Amino acid sequence: MKVKVEDYYFTEELKWTLTIGSAGLSIYLLFWTTLWWIPLILIVLVLILFSTKSITTIDISQKLIKDEFQFLWIRTKCEKIKFKTLDKITIDKERHTYTANSRGRSGVTDFNEYIGNLIFDNNRIVELKRSISLQDFDNYIKNISEKLNLEVERLF
Repeated sequence: MKVKVEDYYFTEELKWTLTIGSAGLSIYLLFWTTLWWIPLILIVLVLILFSTKSITTIDISQKLIKDEFQFLWIRTKCEKIKFKTLDKITIDKERHTYTANSRGRSGVTDFNEYIGNLIFDNNRIVELKRSISLQDFDNYIKNISEKLNLEVERLF
């Protein structure tokens, strides 16, 4: 049995915001200016947004983990890992805080990022997914753990 975990590099909000903005700008540039080459660059940018992802495939029958990175649907990096046993899935939390100062005003962004790791062969680790939304992340990890028949351990 194979379990495939896909984690897109860019968020859905960013992808669709830039796609809609690029479409509007492209229409304007094509009909009212002579800058026809800029929409081509925007199309490539949108293709990059939708195609860049990390794919982890866990094949239980062959005892193989394939961890790869795709850019424009081309595999750029692939690591194959043989395992003996799958131990568990862990969920960890990282807190991120950013401060921006501008002309006497400052703003702080504070959020948590949740990380799901697959633990195998006595503490070897492969990262499965990262997310900012805990509810969506929990459902996704629960689905993977049921397919792999593994327990989930929270580290926070």
